[in-house]
Amino acid sequence: MTFNGAQEQARKIGVKLVFPIFFLIFPAILLVTLGPAVILVFQALNKMLAN
Repeated sequence: MTFNGAQEQARKIGVKLVFPIFFLIFPAILLVTLGPAVILVFQALNKMLAN
């Protein structure tokens, strides 16, 4: 493989990583960061509706 061929493959890897990042890693990050906040909101709503 030539140096130019390696550079071309390096440019293409970003496009190939969009699918796994967007559909696998991003939802996991959202779940970890927003999960506790969603639980707290539901607990607060539950207390307000119970009264």
